[in-house]
Amino acid sequence: MVIDILITNFVSKSYDFSTYGESIVKPTIIGIITIGLSTLFWLTQSDPTLQPSLSVNNPISSMANFTGTANFTNPNHLLKSFERSFADFLPLLPMGSEIKVGIIDYIIKIVGGAVVAFVISAIIVVLLTPHSLTNTLAQSPQSSIKDQNIKSLDVKDAAYNANTSKFLGSKNITLTPNRITERFTENGFLNGVGNVTNNKTFTNTYLSDDLLVGRGKGTFETPNGQNINWISSDLGRSIGNQWVFYGIMLFNNMQSGSLSILNNSIGVYKSTSDLNEPEYMWLLE
Repeated sequence: MVIDILITNFVSKSYDFSTYGESIVKPTIIGIITIGLSTLFWLTQSDPTLQPSLSVNNPISSMANFTGTANFTNPNHLLKSFERSFADFLPLLPMGSEIKVGIIDYIIKIVGGAVVAFVISAIIVVLLTPHSLTNTLAQSPQSSIKDQNIKSLDVKDAAYNANTSKFLGSKNITLTPNRITERFTENGFLNGVGNVTNNKTFTNTYLSDDLLVGRGKGTFETPNGQNINWISSDLGRSIGNQWVFYGIMLFNNMQSGSLSILNNSIGVYKSTSDLNEPEYMWLLE
């Protein structure tokens, strides 16, 4: 199973987890430090849900007052500070409606988006390079996984594929960082179910001209009206004249119907802009 492969790969430390030649420990440490420093910063504010300030008596109602270490021992204040930092850092987590978003949040989101993008790309690299992983595990004395248990992500094994997509519109959200929401609908085929429509919305944050982090949500729907929702997080890279996306998708739980085969499932997918190549999704067992 793919999960077993990933766990053994981490334990054995015998596989270079990323094609970029970096250790996954580095972004993990960066992430912990970023969340820690962010939490410490919000602890110095009178209300972690407001925009921050270095003024002790701020006259603006939407901005907090600087309180120094006065709230460091307040558990509720610590929890709110951590929640804001964590929501800032992870692209998939929405900010609460009561939070006044400011420049500090965007800075943390950029750092968090980059770290999450690296981790996602590392996982996808492992999943999409089964032969290299097979060779490495075979050479590792700590590995107990047999070659026959390693499942290749061959297109023939894909649970879902689609090759037609329609662009429904886009909206610019922010310029710094450059964040755009795009809506699509596509027609595909889901094994065990048949033809389905995939209505999806992505919010893409551009880290550079050729790299973005995407947060998605959508619905698989059958011709007779059955549907199941999903959320996703992916990494997009500009290669040649198109964007190529690698992502992870999580399905929710539905009570019954043909789409219940996807209940609480996790999938990995590869797609391209405008579906210049077919989109494929594999389910993790």
